[in-house]
Amino acid sequence: MRAPWSSPPPENCRPTLTLEAPTALPTRITPDGNGVHDDTGLELNVRVDRPGPACDAPDAVYLLRADLTLFARDGYETPGKKLRVFAREMLLDSLNGDREGWSVPLRFSWDGRDAFGSLPSGEAVATGEWSVRVVTVDLPSGRLRTIRRQAARGPAVRVGRTADAAEQAWLAARGMLEQIGSDPDAPEGEPRWKFHRADPALLDAYASAMVTAGRVDLAASFEAQLSEVMADGGVVVKPNDAQIALWRELYVGSSGRVSLLWSDTGTPSVLAGLDAGLGQGSPEDVAETWVQRFAPELRTLLRMEPHEQIRPDETVMSSDGSFALVFFRHHLEGGTANNDRDPFRAWEVTGDFLAVRVRLAGMPQGSARVVGATAQWNPVGRVPRAAIDEKQAQLLAETASGFVAPYVVEVVGPVLHVPERGRAELQYRVIVGEDRQHKMLVAVIDAETGVVLRTEDAIRTASRQRIQIGVCPGDEGDPYRRVLAGLPYTDVYLPAAPDGTRRRTDARGCYTPVDSSGNPVAVAEAMLRGAWYANYSWEEDAPDYTTWTSSARWMRSGT
Repeated sequence: MRAPWSSPPPENCRPTLTLEAPTALPTRITPDGNGVHDDTGLELNVRVDRPGPACDAPDAVYLLRADLTLFARDGYETPGKKLRVFAREMLLDSLNGDREGWSVPLRFSWDGRDAFGSLPSGEAVATGEWSVRVVTVDLPSGRLRTIRRQAARGPAVRVGRTADAAEQAWLAARGMLEQIGSDPDAPEGEPRWKFHRADPALLDAYASAMVTAGRVDLAASFEAQLSEVMADGGVVVKPNDAQIALWRELYVGSSGRVSLLWSDTGTPSVLAGLDAGLGQGSPEDVAETWVQRFAPELRTLLRMEPHEQIRPDETVMSSDGSFALVFFRHHLEGGTANNDRDPFRAWEVTGDFLAVRVRLAGMPQGSARVVGATAQWNPVGRVPRAAIDEKQAQLLAETASGFVAPYVVEVVGPVLHVPERGRAELQYRVIVGEDRQHKMLVAVIDAETGVVLRTEDAIRTASRQRIQIGVCPGDEGDPYRRVLAGLPYTDVYLPAAPDGTRRRTDARGCYTPVDSSGNPVAVAEAMLRGAWYANYSWEEDAPDYTTWTSSARWMRSGT
């Protein structure tokens, strides 16, 4: 226990006191009992930091004392008169602070009345004056000593009797929200309000009313989001000027409904709020219409050059049928050494996709709506030019194999492969087999230079012990929850599915089981068999060098 201070503690043993600018929301109130702008929240954020390491005294216990006095100004009979006084005390000790000190948000609610419960007769203005003190306790005397004091003034609050534009806008927004209606069965991750069914014009009116009501500061909100992205070390490639300008335009133009999450490649990984309204037809039709509607915006956000394309691919339905993911793939117009572009050839950028989320549940018959999209997109920019054709790639692969009697099982490509934060590589992937040696390998060839980049064994032996059945890691809460089969890129035959139906496991060895109609199910049986050709593809008629068969039953719960 330290000795009591006989005089005020030295400067280096006093905490620091910092006040932010006081705020009031709303800045004009009409205490008429309609539930809108009947009172205002007067707020002040306070920060108290402990003394620095130069102070060798033991930690002290502090008391924070804050007072807010409201004074009458214009419109009151007696300007300068005290209207109300609010006070708060808070003990600052090791239990309610952080390592460096304490952050204390102070808030008082005021309904425009003075200490006697009276309101001004007309339009009037009141201002607040804050006084904040840090008090210490001298031991053992128990004497209280103020060691820090600061004051702050404002802001002004207007007290009126009739609704202004902000209050009218807030009343209108509340009415619109009731018109939009709530959706208690909304899927997890979606708002509980029926925004997916509302007309885009109503949504825009609602968002605009929220801005007018002062509930949203669009400019400040956008700049805060932009600053966060620019300071985020995970976003290695920052948005360029064109992307930022469009992002700002979309955000402000939609009154804050458009939101983007940026990836490390400088393109959005999540896009929400680009609303085209209700669409008619299949999920694929609705998704393609959405992509066409926002094609200019998508090309800017995804940094697409004129020779790059978004092409439709597969569709995956949720297990409960409430929504679908319609996938689009990243393609580039191909080129040869003598021709920079060939519009009749297009090369896929492996791994790149745009997945458009189409909401089906709660829609009118035959209608659907796009509620957002996710993406993995690598800007390529340049026009890749293939220096070798497919036949030359086959010859190079056969030579690189070293087989006595090689033959080509399959040629994939050319496709664009983008290494992590690397330059896009145009590649052929050729599977070569040899009967007498019972071998098979994959040759990866640079299509622009003709160099064999590497060769890999394409046959792996599978045993029953390698098969693991359960829920795929990371998919526990996903409506597309897939099953862990334990073998990557392997065909899965489903006895309960229509004849000929099979699924390919992904890189994690996971896939989605289906029923006899081809719909995802929670419980199913499956038979897995076949040769496993590394991570490339399956050839139905290829020699079955290494075969295996196993079956298993699992449940959605993973038990």
